[in-house]
Amino acid sequence: RSRSAHRQWYFPDVPRRITLGDWYHSLDIPVVGENVLMSCLQRDNRTTSPTFWLVLIVSSSQQRCQESRSEWLNLFKLIKGGALQPVPANCSVLDLTNASHDSRETLARWLELDLFNLPQLRIVYEQQRFVYQGAALVDELSKFLANLPSPIACEIPKASKDVASGRL
Repeated sequence: RSRSAHRQWYFPDVPRRITLGDWYHSLDIPVVGENVLMSCLQRDNRTTSPTFWLVLIVSSSQQRCQESRSEWLNLFKLIKGGALQPVPANCSVLDLTNASHDSRETLARWLELDLFNLPQLRIVYEQQRFVYQGAALVDELSKFLANLPSPIACEIPKASKDVASGRL
């Protein structure tokens, strides 16, 4: 299919062209900063470590958010380095800021196939969505991470046999 056909599939039933950040916002996933998305997936993983974190940092190609992106990446370096307490047992960062169109399509396909449980991609704290407007404040985010509730157990379904799957 052509790129425009991909776009039609990628943003179904949308009359106007929207950014990747808008699309995630419509899925009720937190959008951080200027069209930068940060999501954490927490789940039980008794075989290796008690807590698993998946951090997605995504920005649309129409937006420039290098400053915010650098702030987030520096923060997660601190988390991985053990500078913040409590330290997540495992922290993975998938940075799609400069990803190709195909890479973004792949991520959308994983979400479409329920490879991730979408409700668990939300950061929930006292039943409130955590949404930053403007530049991320590292101190405030550190406090938020320090007070996260216990990991929520969720299952990631296996992909169908005819579906190509990837590892993050």
